[in-house]
Amino acid sequence: MRVVNGDATSMAFGAGSFSAVVCFTMLHHLPCPTAQDRLFAEAARVLRPGGVFAGTDSQPSLRWRLVHLGDTCTPVDPATLPDRLTVAGFTRVAVEADRRLVRFAAYTPGTEGETPA
Repeated sequence: MRVVNGDATSMAFGAGSFSAVVCFTMLHHLPCPTAQDRLFAEAARVLRPGGVFAGTDSQPSLRWRLVHLGDTCTPVDPATLPDRLTVAGFTRVAVEADRRLVRFAAYTPGTEGETPA
C-alpha cells in the first residue's frame, strides 16, 4: 500500500487512474461548497470509465456542531448533492440521508454494469 499526502481538490494523479474513489466523513472539513465541488470534479477526473465514487458524511446536529467548534465545518446538503455530482460529471447518482448520515454513490460514464478493471 502507498499513502499519498495531498489536496483532494487537486490530485497529482493522471486521468483515469482509479476504478474507485471513496471519502468518509471528510467533506464537511472542506472550507466551502465550491471546494467540495472541486473535489467531486477531481474524483470524476481520476476515475476510469464506469468507476465509482462513494462515501458518507455526517448530518448536522447540536452535538456535531459542538464537536466542530473552531473547526472548518461545511455540511453537505443531501438535497443538492445529486445535482452537484451530476454537474461534476457523474451518472447513476444515488443519495440517501437519515438524521445522522448522508450516503452517496455515483459513477463516471462508461459501460453500464461493466466492472471497472
